[in-house]
Amino acid sequence: MEISRTPLDKWADALEILSYTNGVNAIQLSKMIGISHTTAWRILTRIRSAIRVIESAQLLNGTVQAGTASSTRWLYRLPPRGYQRHPQEHVVVAGASFDAASGQPRRLKISTVPEQDLDYRSLTREGKSHYMMRHTHPQAYVTMLNRVQMPGFHPLMQCYYEAERWLNRLFRGLSSKYLQTYLDEYCFRWNAAAEGKHIRDDLYQLCIEPPPLLSKRNVALGNRARHASPPLAAA
Repeated sequence: MEISRTPLDKWADALEILSYTNGVNAIQLSKMIGISHTTAWRILTRIRSAIRVIESAQLLNGTVQAGTASSTRWLYRLPPRGYQRHPQEHVVVAGASFDAASGQPRRLKISTVPEQDLDYRSLTREGKSHYMMRHTHPQAYVTMLNRVQMPGFHPLMQCYYEAERWLNRLFRGLSSKYLQTYLDEYCFRWNAAAEGKHIRDDLYQLCIEPPPLLSKRNVALGNRARHASPPLAAA
């Protein structure tokens, strides 16, 4: 914010709107606070970049379950030949730390998947290892679920469907370039709500004092190098 030419009152207005709504896109923000679409997009991009740093640093711990999910829009459309996904279909991994008492997710992380880590709509063995290295704590007990183990009523799939509806309502279609950024914002909101927190103070703190780039994550990854591979309970 210190090098931004946008007046601070516009930043404050944007933060208030992000805090007290369930998300906003650049077109909506530009109309609400009287700025250009380009300026609104830049404000939102900088805020979401800070959110992404925070979400990347927060590794899933404890009892973790994760598995692949994709839009129901393409799920039952047969490819023209062989196992080919629709060009607009994005496969993600929905993962969460689960509360032992309630059996419900307590911290959510939805991540895009590099194409080389996929076999059709499922993670390869290397892809599962890569996911755990990037997103789970070294001492977490991780269960990688296959698609049969994640039916539509599974808590992770319910979280994914909710995220999909949120994305469609706000953005009406996304390219893979920005998908992770918006997923991080959704998870940031979900995790704050799960902890009973309001995101307003967190958003102001992100802009006033940006976090060190992935500092917590670097510590966790350094610890991981001194441990064996995390336990894998894949079916």
